[in-house]
Amino acid sequence: MDYAKINRRSVYGLTIEVFLRNLPTFVIVAIGSAFASFAQAMLGPFSFMVIPVSFYLSSVTMIVTHKTIVTGHAVQTDEAFEITDMLKIYFWQYLGMNAIPVIIMFAGTITLFSGAVPMQDAGVDLLIVFGISMLVYNLFMALFGTSLVATALGGDGMMMVTRGRITFWYSLIRLLVLPTLVIAAIGGGFWFYFSQMGAEGSTQWLTALIFSVIGNLWNGVMMLIGMNLMLIFITLISGVILTKAFILAEATMAAQGEPTNWGQRAFGIDPDARRVVFK
Repeated sequence: MDYAKINRRSVYGLTIEVFLRNLPTFVIVAIGSAFASFAQAMLGPFSFMVIPVSFYLSSVTMIVTHKTIVTGHAVQTDEAFEITDMLKIYFWQYLGMNAIPVIIMFAGTITLFSGAVPMQDAGVDLLIVFGISMLVYNLFMALFGTSLVATALGGDGMMMVTRGRITFWYSLIRLLVLPTLVIAAIGGGFWFYFSQMGAEGSTQWLTALIFSVIGNLWNGVMMLIGMNLMLIFITLISGVILTKAFILAEATMAAQGEPTNWGQRAFGIDPDARRVVFK
């Protein structure tokens, strides 16, 4: 595999390529996520029972990203959803890395709405809670996230701290900035669209949309699938960043004469490995 070629590709470019090459798989993931959302709404207090399904679908999305970048071709749909030993390990790793951020998010939200703290501005408080949980998530991913890539590619997951030290700032800055820019661009596009319509036109449009969704289940399902595809695309950005960080860390260790088994296969013991792969 030409890892130097991978390095020359931008994160966004690789993300678009992964998304388009595996679009059938991601459509299935989006449909599954939509049904999971409906199930959570119907289960009420038992909605937590659907959480494993959401993490399974997220694990599939990330694994497909890692494999597509390194192999250079799409992952077969049946292979993507196959419950293998590797996917089970990946699932528990991914769940573990998300546990603390999710707990922060739930605890913060419950605290806000329980009346334990004054709700001066609920929207701002919720954004702060969400921001803290996402920061913790990205810190975990920057330090330990390459172990996910190692699991997907058959590498050494136990070297995650060593890799994390090598690529921490590389990963963290990109994890914080690149998905945020896409979210801001999407939000900015909606803001511009509604600003052109004016307050009255925007209200009428939103009202019509709400009644369309409420009155037609099919419209609601299709809208939810579309939103899920956008979320999948944003998730892919993180998967691409972690994959590139994994390759960088492996190349660095190979250049230092201490490659892992995966690095030995990819680079051998090459003092120029890091320079060649990440110029």
